Amino acid sequence: MTRNHFHTQTTVMSRALAVTATVAAITTAQMHIAGADTDVPIGVNCPSLYALGVQGSEESSSAGVSTNDSGALGQVFGPMSAAAGDLVQRAYVPYGRGADGQQLTYQQAVAAAAERLEQMAAEVTTRCPDTKIAAVGYAHGAPAVSQFAHRVGTGTAVADADQVAAVALLANPTRAAGTPVLPGLTGTTPAAAPGTAGQTVSTITLTHRAPPDNRTPTTGQDAPRDRHRHDHRH
Repeated sequence: MTRNHFHTQTTVMSRALAVTATVAAITTAQMHIAGADTDVPIGVNCPSLYALGVQGSEESSSAGVSTNDSGALGQVFGPMSAAAGDLVQRAYVPYGRGADGQQLTYQQAVAAAAERLEQMAAEVTTRCPDTKIAAVGYAHGAPAVSQFAHRVGTGTAVADADQVAAVALLANPTRAAGTPVLPGLTGTTPAAAPGTAGQTVSTITLTHRAPPDNRTPTTGQDAPRDRHRHDHRH
């Protein structure tokens, strides 16, 4: 994938999340005052939307939960937060290391990040009941977000489906071949957000170029499952 194409992806994603933030702001009846800071950093006022991002293994902070915009998701969250102000807050879920600081295997890292994401989402909605959650995963972080979304969809997560406004997976190495750009839809334009006519999202067109062989869409590197097998053999 070319640099320009990736820039287009992040621009489209930023616009999509900004639309979600606007809808959440309109439908929120009132703002609750956030409780004392714990694991998830929340401002004085609860936001309409709280975006939780899981970065790739080479971009994630190993020092714990972070609000520093870096890596691929920083190109989305940074401009989104700047445009939305206090209506949107965000944090990055740590990926790749255990509580003792030791490096985790790929499967362990994905499972741990998915669990941490769910815990953080539950904390946000507990402290701010009217706040909606957006979960975004990039590269190795995408399968973690996918696991979280599956649990939400099946009703086995702490967070309720009504509390999750958006889920986005970028450069997902576990994406099945032939999966449409918008799973469950045949088109490339998102459906209208509930309670809106869809005029803003109707201008969005999402495209997808299938990577050759088993290469990840953005980096062109072997998918992490292959890298894991290669490392195991040697």
